[in-house]
Amino acid sequence: MKKTIFAILCILFFYPIQDIKSQTNDFNSGAFNVGIGAIIGGIGAVLNKKKNQNTKKVFFKGFREGALGGYLVFESKRLIREFARKENYIYAWSSKLINSAGNSIIENAAENNKFSEKWSFTFGFNRFEISTKEKIKVNYKIMPLSLYSTFYYSLNGRFDLKETLKTGHFIFKTAKVKSFIPNIGYADGTTFTNNILILKNLDFGKYKILSHEIIHSYQYENLSGFNAYFNKTKYHLNKHSKILTMYNKYFYTDFNYLLFTFIHQTQVHNNSYYSQPYEKEAFYYSN
Repeated sequence: MKKTIFAILCILFFYPIQDIKSQTNDFNSGAFNVGIGAIIGGIGAVLNKKKNQNTKKVFFKGFREGALGGYLVFESKRLIREFARKENYIYAWSSKLINSAGNSIIENAAENNKFSEKWSFTFGFNRFEISTKEKIKVNYKIMPLSLYSTFYYSLNGRFDLKETLKTGHFIFKTAKVKSFIPNIGYADGTTFTNNILILKNLDFGKYKILSHEIIHSYQYENLSGFNAYFNKTKYHLNKHSKILTMYNKYFYTDFNYLLFTFIHQTQVHNNSYYSQPYEKEAFYYSN
């Protein structure tokens, strides 16, 4: 438990560097994404190391591979900027695939796996895991918090299948979008986990708004390596509970949303809307 708390504090301490003009150019933005991936990967690898492994070597392996994953995350966000500029959906799907690869590398690093041992891809609340450890095996799991947000948006808007298939993200549309951010009131779009709700009949600026919300979706998903911090706890609990064993077989608890929400709420209380790090990043990549 002490190691987990220390890991969380390290992430929270590192995260505010985004305030230091991190979204004013690609170098600073790239350094930020690389750094987050490196820290999540390095600390997670140590938390999941085997007894006979050297702590320093494990940390630097996780740090190095997490940094690589963070770089791919950065490149995926640059493609979203091209999607906003050129209004071509090929950039959205290319970005989605590269972002998934980056997240997979960070997750492997945090789990102390061999490089490319497992690949993951998310589509709404659906998570597909491809294991290459012994033979290629595909597992399907449900992310419960993402599932809840899907249900929530289905009550507040209409699921747009066409836009969903064109972007690779669950898109809902409605006549009025209530912002989650205090004092903002209504907005053109909003994101809950990796589900997106935007105004219907939105012609002018649609691609920029979609890009903005996709970045928010990525911010939630890019912390998925944090879930590996609970692997040993889940393993020990599974040994004593058949119900939890069954649950973990079919569900992938997206604890990363809890971390994402905590960070976001801290930003909301400490910054104006346009100076919030999450919002600055979304505005930067949505052009």
